[in-house]
Amino acid sequence: MSPPQSVEPIAIVRPESEEARGLSNAVHEAFNKAERATEEAWGHPVSRRAREGREPDLDAVYAFGDYPRTYYVEAIRRYRILGQTADDCEAVGFGTGWFMKEGDNVKPLQMTVDLLRCDRRGANYMLPLGTMRIAGTLYWLAQFAGWNNERYVVVEIKQKTVEAVVSTRGGSCSR
Repeated sequence: MSPPQSVEPIAIVRPESEEARGLSNAVHEAFNKAERATEEAWGHPVSRRAREGREPDLDAVYAFGDYPRTYYVEAIRRYRILGQTADDCEAVGFGTGWFMKEGDNVKPLQMTVDLLRCDRRGANYMLPLGTMRIAGTLYWLAQFAGWNNERYVVVEIKQKTVEAVVSTRGGSCSR
């Protein structure tokens, strides 16, 4: 039997806060890079030139620690094509990413961007449950859920990347 471990809370950072704005350059750059990979694999209805100058909007930001401070970010860019009104939508770039901040330096650990329908069907959102430090290693505990599934994940935070060390389904439905 292992000894008890303490679970520490993950902070919810307001997307419009100064702290979240401090991530914007790193998020923008990582979002563009990840979206290019999506475009190369699947195509994209909007040209790079038309989309990459616009910062993605932060939907959710979660953080833990002081130095370094680790962040998980959910961000979107809504797209419309020439001729559509401002209220129209052709697609949504939905990005999820991990970042680490040490002093003023913010570096991406991992970023993925999915191209989704405007209703965001297929998106999975994080519900942070807490963190644990075991033998000097930081783990985030979280639920990821979308409209038809959920999974529970233990994510190991490393200096240059993140790794899901446990991922188990919590349930799903199909229509």
